Amino acid sequence: MDDIPIRRLVISLILVMVSFFFFLNSPVFRSKVEIVRPDPQTPRISHLNAINKLVACESSGRNITIMDSNGRWSRGILQYQDRTWEWFSKLSGIKGTSTNPTDAIAMTEWAIENGKIGHWSCAHLLGMVD
Repeated sequence: MDDIPIRRLVISLILVMVSFFFFLNSPVFRSKVEIVRPDPQTPRISHLNAINKLVACESSGRNITIMDSNGRWSRGILQYQDRTWEWFSKLSGIKGTSTNPTDAIAMTEWAIENGKIGHWSCAHLLGMVD
């Protein structure tokens, strides 16, 4: 059996662990992301702490689009992939776009309420799911 794929896997895992260690000790992670509700009629967010942590981990609070590790684009402050956004939108009835922070927060509130927090890799990294 060739040990090269195993070595690559081990090296990759070590790099991920080291990167995550530095992320946890960074000021970005330690800072609290403030979610401002622009409209007083915006529904109350019952999972504000969880959403703040996801935003900090996924995008450092920046509305960005990046290529994810699976080769698909992730968008917005909560890094939704298009297929996930479309699926959640069909299930929830929530419209809008993943790059609109208000829409993304509303969708994430729904996702957490409906047991779908495991779709964020950061939820696993932060120990938010079993």
